[in-house]
Amino acid sequence: FKCITSSFYRGSHGVIICFDITNRESFDNVDKWLGEVKRHCGDQPPVYLVGTKSDLQSQRVIPYSTIKTFTDTKNLSYIETSSKTSENVENCFIDFARTLVAHTDQIKINHTSKQIENTSIDLNDKTKPVTTDGCSAGDKCII
Repeated sequence: FKCITSSFYRGSHGVIICFDITNRESFDNVDKWLGEVKRHCGDQPPVYLVGTKSDLQSQRVIPYSTIKTFTDTKNLSYIETSSKTSENVENCFIDFARTLVAHTDQIKINHTSKQIENTSIDLNDKTKPVTTDGCSAGDKCII
């Protein structure tokens, strides 16, 4: 199973990790899944944490405050959903899509900034710019 899951991580632009708010072991495994993401994804993609079964508040074993502290510490987005009532299911995917777009835009900005930083202009360069007249025999031309 682990061999198969590692192939799913490669090239990921984002990861959704779900856990059951009525199951402590499920929440405890989130840290393990975060480790898997870190291990298999070169560029750290955004991770969206989803607490499932929000319709079962009376059976909840993970207090919201515990989850909030965890997500703040790990810098994760978080939402609770219910497949049974459809609560927040659509919002989960819309929010995740927005997160992916923002992350992709930031990567593009960072990439462009690095290109600009690595561009240098040699003020002592004696190369003459190309003109519509062409190049004379002694001039270097850049095309």
